[in-house]
Amino acid sequence: MHTRKTTTVLVTTAVLGLALTACSSGGGDGDASEPTETAGSGELTISALNSDKAALEASIAAFEKQYPDIKVTTTWADTDQYQPTLRTQLTGGTAADVVQIWPGAGNSAAISVLAPAGFLEDLSGRDWAADVPDGLKPVLENEDGLYGLAVTVSGLGAVFNDQALADVGATPPTTWSEVLDLCQTAKDAGKVAFALGVQDSWVGQLIPYSLAPEMVYTADPEMDSGATEYTAPHFAGSAWTDVLAKYDEMTQAGCFNEGVGGTDYNTTVSMAATGDALGIVNGNWAIQALTEAAPEGATFSLHAMPASDDTEATRMAAAASGTYGVNADAANKANALAFMDFLASAEGTNAFAEVNAGLPGIPNDQFELAESLQDLGDYFNGGKTYPFMDQLWPNPDVQTALLTGVQGIFDGSQTSDDVLEAMDQAWEQGPA
Repeated sequence: MHTRKTTTVLVTTAVLGLALTACSSGGGDGDASEPTETAGSGELTISALNSDKAALEASIAAFEKQYPDIKVTTTWADTDQYQPTLRTQLTGGTAADVVQIWPGAGNSAAISVLAPAGFLEDLSGRDWAADVPDGLKPVLENEDGLYGLAVTVSGLGAVFNDQALADVGATPPTTWSEVLDLCQTAKDAGKVAFALGVQDSWVGQLIPYSLAPEMVYTADPEMDSGATEYTAPHFAGSAWTDVLAKYDEMTQAGCFNEGVGGTDYNTTVSMAATGDALGIVNGNWAIQALTEAAPEGATFSLHAMPASDDTEATRMAAAASGTYGVNADAANKANALAFMDFLASAEGTNAFAEVNAGLPGIPNDQFELAESLQDLGDYFNGGKTYPFMDQLWPNPDVQTALLTGVQGIFDGSQTSDDVLEAMDQAWEQGPA
């Protein structure tokens, strides 16, 4: 696989075209900052998502070489189980020393929910904190503190099985008409264009999130982040109506497999990995899972999901991901801070990003952009990205309304109007 060196450029969350620049911790030389607390032996516990397991394990392996006397114990869970469990563990004093969290305020494990409750350690005094790009700070900070480290920046779009796509004589679509044509081409070949399963509720948001940057936030980039009063309707009657209509159009065009509501994420990965589906709409993190499940030699690549026939209008959703924080009541806080310092270094970050197929959250000149992420890099550097929507929503219930609503659409219990009205009701609650 060909790669090229790049300096990642990100965006400010308030404007379209997330463009951040920064140097890596320690001047990009790969050396982790030394924690001010005594660390280097004893225990360290970490809890994180299964989707980040391979990437985080790569960083942990590198950390253990530097700190061979620290015994690291990890626990893993899927998103739907992890979020409510983390809050319970933090409340009960049983949470791990280092925990995976979410930027912004989009769910119950997000920084703007956990930090005000006193669950997270303020990291603003760490050496690397000054290198966090300005465009990421709004979703990693709360009040005057920095509570999370975004190890990577991820993008959403169509992740294609390159060989399966070529086998049906197709190329990644660059217009909406080509998306629908691809669905027909796949059907003619006895396949589906996109494997989709919303049994794992988090998957249901990914197609709307991939379409909304172009359809909603190009015209109104401050629709969510610029709100000062949380009044409805906010979503109903807006361009979000058109987003869900596009989702339905894909369903009606046969773009997806049968039984979407009863299909889980792992099944969709298997379908795309084996070529039964040409791809999935997901994040760049799915490339690792697809590669592991595919026959040897199979390759996968992330591409923007067009929402119109104007190729210049296409945008990608891209924002902070792979985000971690320190439990304020960590039993092994010195070791936890040492791990965070290492994770923020070029060595720790790049070990994660190379497996996760993401871009470094704190850019450094040692990172090589994989060919599979060329589209993501181009859209970042071209100023054509917008944050994951829920990171800018005021409370977790807005995202929950979308997730359960999409499940309801596929089981017939809700309409698109019902979903947007439920999102409006959550929006009116204001900040969590």
